[in-house]
Amino acid sequence: MLIHLIIISFLILLIIKIPHRQIANQIENRLFVDQLVAQLNYTQQKALFHNKRYTVTFDQSRQEVRFNDRNLQLPETLYFNQTFIFDYLANGRVNQFRTVTLYNDEGPRVKIVFQLGSGKFVVQPE
Repeated sequence: MLIHLIIISFLILLIIKIPHRQIANQIENRLFVDQLVAQLNYTQQKALFHNKRYTVTFDQSRQEVRFNDRNLQLPETLYFNQTFIFDYLANGRVNQFRTVTLYNDEGPRVKIVFQLGSGKFVVQPE
């Protein structure tokens, strides 16, 4: 009888734990994207305010996004497969345009599309 209770308890614990991990990863990924968007907007505003160029690096080898004064490490379930370096110019525009894709092992990808003319970007979940 005790063995049955232990087995049932273990199975219930396993069933409850798996969805919680997935939900926690989804929340962590969403928070990272929100933080990345905020930091990109901040860097653009800083370039405008200080009338100076600021570099942003999506570093594939380190799986991080580097700004002049801060680094953002990607969560374990997100990754990108190419390095992309661009500058926010003194007028707030970007010197290059490209789409950066954040791949997710457990769910949808997120694309960040940088537009050349305005320096704006669009986040597109897939």
